[in-house]
Amino acid sequence: MGMLRVNDVVFPEPTGFAFAVEPIGRFERNANGGLVGDLIGEKTVIDCEWAMLMDGEFRKVLDAVRPHFAGVEYSDPHTGEVIRREMFISPRGGELALESDGKRWWKGVKLRFTER
Repeated sequence: MGMLRVNDVVFPEPTGFAFAVEPIGRFERNANGGLVGDLIGEKTVIDCEWAMLMDGEFRKVLDAVRPHFAGVEYSDPHTGEVIRREMFISPRGGELALESDGKRWWKGVKLRFTER
């Protein structure tokens, strides 16, 4: 997948990375079944997932995404270059997987980044 940086914080390598470009607009079918509508624009959406993170790594991720909007740098699959976009980040969370000897591990940590 490559590098993922949010608000200048380098994130651990995600175990899942899904990239999409979603249309923004209003669309409907006409009487002939054709798609008609107004395309306003397209926005990038990235879904990231980490199978397991240590407590400190999870805290680092949560601290970096505390504001709902952040500067996100990622490797763009279209160009192969690292680009930066202002993105909305939600939902954000994970599930406590294990706690032992004062250490915690989190599983299923997921973040969704949507271009502003």
